[in-house]
Amino acid sequence: MEKETIASIIFLALLVLVPAFLITGWILNIIQFAKLDFKQPYKAEIIRGIGITPVGAIIGWIKIEDN
Repeated sequence: MEKETIASIIFLALLVLVPAFLITGWILNIIQFAKLDFKQPYKAEIIRGIGITPVGAIIGWIKIEDN
C-alpha cells in the first residue's frame, strides 16, 4: 500500500474511534453520577456533576474514591 493510503486509513479510524471513546466516557460519567449517594463527602458528586458537561467525556473514565 502507498503511504497516503495507510495515512488515510489511520485518519479515518481515529475519526471514528476518538468520538466513540469520548461519547462512551460521557455516558459512563452520567451512569456513575446517577449511582452516587449524595451524602458527605461530596467530592465524587461535584466532580461527576461537572462531568455532565462535555468534560465528562474524560471524567467518565476516571475512578473517584469518595470515602
